[in-house]
Amino acid sequence: MFNNINYSDLLYLPEVSLSIFIFLILTFFTILEYYYKFDNLNKWCSIFSILIIIQILFFLINVFSKLKINGFFLDFQYQLTDFLIFFKIIILIITLICILFAIKYSFNEKIIRWEYYILILFSSLGNLLLISSIDLIGIYLGIEIQGLCFYILASFKTKNNFSTEAGVKYFIQGAVASGIFLLGSSIIYFATGTTNLNYITKIMIMNSNISSLNYLLILYLGILFITISLLMKLAIVPFHMWAPDVYEGVPTPITFIFAILPKIGFIIILIHLNNIISENYFNNLVLFICSILSIFIGLVSALYQTKLKRWVAFAGISHIGYIILAITIPNIISFDILFFYFIIYIIISISIFLIILVLRKYNTNKIKTIEEIILIIDSNKFIAISFALILFSIMGIPPLIGFFSKYFLFYLFINEKLYILSILLISLNVVSGLYYIRLIKKMFFKSKYNNIKGSLLKLNHTDSLFISLFLFLNIFISLYIEEVFYILVK
Repeated sequence: MFNNINYSDLLYLPEVSLSIFIFLILTFFTILEYYYKFDNLNKWCSIFSILIIIQILFFLINVFSKLKINGFFLDFQYQLTDFLIFFKIIILIITLICILFAIKYSFNEKIIRWEYYILILFSSLGNLLLISSIDLIGIYLGIEIQGLCFYILASFKTKNNFSTEAGVKYFIQGAVASGIFLLGSSIIYFATGTTNLNYITKIMIMNSNISSLNYLLILYLGILFITISLLMKLAIVPFHMWAPDVYEGVPTPITFIFAILPKIGFIIILIHLNNIISENYFNNLVLFICSILSIFIGLVSALYQTKLKRWVAFAGISHIGYIILAITIPNIISFDILFFYFIIYIIISISIFLIILVLRKYNTNKIKTIEEIILIIDSNKFIAISFALILFSIMGIPPLIGFFSKYFLFYLFINEKLYILSILLISLNVVSGLYYIRLIKKMFFKSKYNNIKGSLLKLNHTDSLFISLFLFLNIFISLYIEEVFYILVK
């Protein structure tokens, strides 16, 4: 039943450790709340948060120590490779950062509930299971574990109408996408008799029955439905309409999770799915059209945004469009470049959200509009310079890491002789600099007609540490780009 991995190694998997920890903490706090009614809620929440952080660090140590484990187990339902382990580490680091910032945010917003942290951990568990599953049933369970947590987290601020609206919209879109995923899985099972991605690939190669036109069309239809469901989960055009509303309505630490964490799992599943049938031209055409529309519409929509988190949503849609576009080119070079671009996207996204999370006025109001970022330069020049460097990196200004990620991507398209597409994307990338320059201009060059007043809270040591760390990553990777690229792709 277990292949290539010893049974004892299962104890070192982060999913197992995380599941045990969640069960113990959930039981402990349920009993504590029932009998003692949480007389000192702030104290218990702080202790609980510290325990979570320590445990996540323990997961990271376990994953690093087992970095050489590769293989399939649970009857080929679950796989573990160096590629997947790397992304598991990233998921756990993102979860750790989110919890650290959620502690301060929950106290400021007066939403101190122990369930808040349990749901964050459950969503992380779902994503860890999702990226290692190679069976459609396991993938669906991973999607639903994290999805159910996100529905609750999106509407966690029950007294806020925007949060409630965001939760309802996220639930409706997620439920429809899950239904389409199940429909596609059913069609694939009808055509092949299995839901395992590895077995489906083998059947495609070895079984002559599946080569007939009817069965091939049925299989293509099932894969198309699953692809559409994943595009809906990623909020890719034309399924993007509610994404900005969700980003704006949910608490900022949860927006941070929504913007990065689920996208890791869904993109990895899209890569697995696209590798089943490399000659599925219709499926690639759907991905190609959606990616081009996402790049264009995300760019144009971001130009007209006045709310900061809505701007982040549309900018994210545009960048995910580049990633989806690279998936449509199935070769080894494209996978390496896709992998590198995705890592750079994650680093830059985390950097932006770390800055957005610390932007708070002295009256505890959050920075919501783009106009309010003019307060940054007077309150904290370190944040202003960091934010400007990160924005320059996203624009693709050399020698920052965003330039090299775009450079490799455009090299891929030119290498595939997609010259018209390359010229179009380069032109759009130049135009996209307008909405990044607009933010930098507002930060450093105040308008005399601007009536925004106030100042921002000072950074604490934790905020400064994380912002400095990711700013250092942005600069360090750009200085040693060849070495970093070689390490990542090899």
